[in-house]
Amino acid sequence: MRSSSNDALLAEDSPAQSQARPPKAKHRYSLDVLTDGSEHTGNGTVFLTVSRPPSSSTIAAAAAANPSASLDQDTLLARYALSGVSTLTSRLASDQSFKLSCVRAVFCPSSGSADWKQNRDTSSFAGMPSLLLSLSSYSMNGRLIVVGDGGIEGYMEHVADLVLKRRNYPEIVTCVVPLPKMKTMNEKKCEEEEEDTWWMVYQDEYIVVYGRMVRQQVGGEKETWHIVYIVRFVFVHGDVDAGNSGCFAVFPSGLDARVCPNVFKNLPEDISLSRGNCVTGSDSSMLQQPLDLILHLNPVSADTNGNRHSMNSVKLGIHANIRRNGAAMHLVTVPDNLPGCTDEGLLVQSLAQSRMLNSRLSCAFPFVSSHLSSKIEGGEQGQDSGCCLVGRDEDNDDDYDFVIAQRVESFTSVILELPIVVAHGHEKKASSNGFTIVNRRQCKMDDMRLKELMAKDQDTLQSTDQSQYHLHRIQEITSFYDTLHNTNMCHVRGNVKDDNEINLSDCEDESVDCENDNDSHFRVKRHKCHDLKDICEESSLDKSVPYLMVLGTGCASPAPLRGSSGYAIFMPTIVAGRPCSVLSVVLECGEGYLTMLRRHECIHDVEWITHLSHIGLIWISHAHLDHYGDLPNLIHEIAQIKGSTRMCTCYDIHRQREAGNPMSSNDKKQGETNLPVPTCDRCLGTRPTVVIAPTKVLCYLEIALNCKNGFINGQKVYVAISHRDFDGSPFVQQVRDDVFGFHLPVQVDTNDTHVSNNIQRQYRPFQYLKNIQVEHCPDSYGCLLGLNVISSNKQHSTKVFTLCYSGDTRPSSNLVRACQDYSKATTGANISLLLHEATFDDDTKGKEEATRKRHSTVQEATNIANRIKKVDCLLLTHFSQRYPKFPPGYDSNKACRELSKHDGGIPSASAFDGMLIPLKDGLGQILPLIESMATSILSE
Repeated sequence: MRSSSNDALLAEDSPAQSQARPPKAKHRYSLDVLTDGSEHTGNGTVFLTVSRPPSSSTIAAAAAANPSASLDQDTLLARYALSGVSTLTSRLASDQSFKLSCVRAVFCPSSGSADWKQNRDTSSFAGMPSLLLSLSSYSMNGRLIVVGDGGIEGYMEHVADLVLKRRNYPEIVTCVVPLPKMKTMNEKKCEEEEEDTWWMVYQDEYIVVYGRMVRQQVGGEKETWHIVYIVRFVFVHGDVDAGNSGCFAVFPSGLDARVCPNVFKNLPEDISLSRGNCVTGSDSSMLQQPLDLILHLNPVSADTNGNRHSMNSVKLGIHANIRRNGAAMHLVTVPDNLPGCTDEGLLVQSLAQSRMLNSRLSCAFPFVSSHLSSKIEGGEQGQDSGCCLVGRDEDNDDDYDFVIAQRVESFTSVILELPIVVAHGHEKKASSNGFTIVNRRQCKMDDMRLKELMAKDQDTLQSTDQSQYHLHRIQEITSFYDTLHNTNMCHVRGNVKDDNEINLSDCEDESVDCENDNDSHFRVKRHKCHDLKDICEESSLDKSVPYLMVLGTGCASPAPLRGSSGYAIFMPTIVAGRPCSVLSVVLECGEGYLTMLRRHECIHDVEWITHLSHIGLIWISHAHLDHYGDLPNLIHEIAQIKGSTRMCTCYDIHRQREAGNPMSSNDKKQGETNLPVPTCDRCLGTRPTVVIAPTKVLCYLEIALNCKNGFINGQKVYVAISHRDFDGSPFVQQVRDDVFGFHLPVQVDTNDTHVSNNIQRQYRPFQYLKNIQVEHCPDSYGCLLGLNVISSNKQHSTKVFTLCYSGDTRPSSNLVRACQDYSKATTGANISLLLHEATFDDDTKGKEEATRKRHSTVQEATNIANRIKKVDCLLLTHFSQRYPKFPPGYDSNKACRELSKHDGGIPSASAFDGMLIPLKDGLGQILPLIESMATSILSE
């Protein structure tokens, strides 16, 4: 809401109005970094926490020795999000035991443009819906104040209506930082005064926050606007005047501190007069600047090319005026999104579990191996890093300096040691100045611990009677994933008398000549599989089959070990002349989808932008946040990648060409790009991604991206359509044609020594798609998806792999009927894989919860597969978080018994986050083995 006053913009009925004076208790202020923006978590999420330290002298003494433990002993009073709320906030809070119930306000950065109607960067708003859900369950304050630019009002109104529905808790109050009015040249002086105005945007008993718009224009680039916040602490301690409390500034992502000389011009009176003149003696030089520190969020001027001052600091360029008139100390968050790297502070419990599974079953659980975050050993990082070294570049003629800013990483806290000014007669001196960075990373598994655990597993495998069982099962699983390894296994079995016998004594490599029906010169170098490590290292994924990657098996409640619903389907193709698999289908896109995809998509060494540019279909089952929370982020990433290409114009009636008018050579040149992207057959432009989702999800997507009909920056990036319209509307035939006409190149093996094997052919990945209405919430659907698989025979015929996905549902007769009808229409073809939700166990409480929340139990999902009958394999997913580690119905003895022999029923298994599944024949034998090994590994 806007205030008519020119000197302040204050949220009405703020908690400050109900309190006549601030409390006299001593408080602790800390900056808590949930994420620094690494692994596609936006621009980072940083909270200011106000807490009360323990009064007990014993606890206080222990807390002084261990600053990390002291934060856990404090009584939480309030929290404030200083950088907006990025994706994964709720799950990160669960992983870090970080309470969100005391969040009072969210300070959002600007959209970057003076026109609020332009497309919005979703990175700072993606976690807002999940935060509202968390506060709707329990909020200490009952109110959330959201501060932002002119577009924040409409965004929060729509998001609250979508997420909270009829619930009026928490109450949402929006506060807008106004954009300076554009004046004429005759009123230039008035314009400058208008731009230099600081607005009071928030006040309560702990802090006062000011904000202002800062204009930025570099060279001939487009003018951008950013919100800078100044936070002043309000407290009384002894004889200290409240006006002399500490304060700091927050610079948003995208702001270039080198070209903003007047950002601290005309500071609020209570800040500019509270420092400098109140100090005498040797400490006066330290307090001449009005601010204690500046927090830079993903700064543009940070040196991220490896020229860092140390592992924990970053070289940062700022204007000389900011250094002189701002603060001497600087904190910075620098996200790392390097390919093949993980942040040690993000989802540390899931990180440890993924590494454990990858160390034993690397083919079934792919995972990146390198670390990008510098390790912070111990609880305290030290106070000496609080001082920033200031210098100038000898080659720099501009009016800006370089400082060495302290880097803060994910899962760390900065305890602010504010300059409390203590009165001694008529003289005032600063008692402290600086900060302490503490490491809050719990459950961290470093490399030495992992190596020790793997060595222990090796000794256990080779010294017990179960060693042959484990190694034989791992060999079976690996050979299923790797055709070359399967060929090698045939030679190994030819040299042993018993197929179940494994030779562990011979340690020599051996070259074997093998006769091949088609190539007599084919030679294979065989390594005998001595132990677990050899088996895992020999694995190489088959590049000729599709893959299903499970990215999230959790439900609506965030949990450390299970992510929100998300699945990725990779289809075989050719990129840069070599066969590989690219991401083609996104099946559900819950919060954190991009983060989990980046951690586990390390197959065939395909670049990240190649995967995102090949997404042809995004399918969302229903309008619950755990199924679509990361959809705006995904579309935003796709738009950034495809923005460099000429998009398809077939959906733009203003740019469509008349029938029969061929594309000009100039347009063809514009369409050329080095990025391998699927193109439209009609206009040769880059194909837009088709998004099939409920109407409510499509509306949220437009609100989050601030776009209309899929047009972002003037180009058609995605085509939005509901399930009902896709199946039945006669006006969307073009969309259906684009889904089923989507094609990829694939290499053809001629099996002829006189013909080159570099022959390519085009194939269409999607053969069949049917949306099936199920019983959950309104507008809920499952789907039946037919994928074309090119066979390796001489005819290169196409075989259909049929995947049935239930979505969230009670046992659905519509699902059974659709699968049976498909079998009849295809002359008895089976459903290759039934992916069915099994949220609850079959105990009394589980059945009651399943009925009340309209989900299925394990037994009910099994019954659905038995009713369909023609199902090759059943994979259970979407588990309640009341089963934190193992799926519902897990039997501790199941991991140790033989699973290859079934009782005549349909083979079934439970999914795990990060599981990679080849979509080919034989899943009924392999998936139960993978579940058995995974549960055995995790139970250790």
